[in-house]
Amino acid sequence: MVFGSSVNFLEGIYIICLAVGFILSVLSLGFGGHGGHMGHVGHVGHAPHTTVHATNNSSIANESTSVYTVPILNIQAIFAFLLGFGAGGLIGFQVFNIVLLTLPPALVGGIAFWWVVRAVITVMLRNQTAFLDTKDTDAVGVTGLVISNISQNSMGEVLYPLQGTDRIIRAKALNGGQINKGVSVVIVKVERGVAYVSSADSFGK
Repeated sequence: MVFGSSVNFLEGIYIICLAVGFILSVLSLGFGGHGGHMGHVGHVGHAPHTTVHATNNSSIANESTSVYTVPILNIQAIFAFLLGFGAGGLIGFQVFNIVLLTLPPALVGGIAFWWVVRAVITVMLRNQTAFLDTKDTDAVGVTGLVISNISQNSMGEVLYPLQGTDRIIRAKALNGGQINKGVSVVIVKVERGVAYVSSADSFGK
């Protein structure tokens, strides 16, 4: 009788874990991952429309590195662990007749689900923020648009596309002259986060 009670109790735990893990995982996906450490993973598809202000590359690299790190106790991974734990335990009940032997497949299932989800989140975050991990030289030769007047005494700003993302960088005229807003320019070189540009019409002449 005690054995039967323990079986029913443990099986009930597995069923609860399976149900709770499944429901919370679905809700988490429905809310775009905003409930946990995924942050903005739900917006990965919108990354190409982001406008990024290019600054010092060291700070950008540090930011992107921190984003790549997914916490061990990531909330979505915990939901996945519950789902895998419950599923593995119920499968164990179908295979083994001994209660304790259902625990290993339950733990293996939970850890496997946790690892897969955490790995997927890491890849999604890396893809979402990979555009931040670039070098100044990547912008050289790219054609952009002046969105803030460039003069001899002050820097302006240039909007340019790179890796499917619109970016903004501080800019100076290569020849030290003035370039008005709306003029198409070519980024000739970038030094310390400042682009030196030349009018696209006169570039190469």
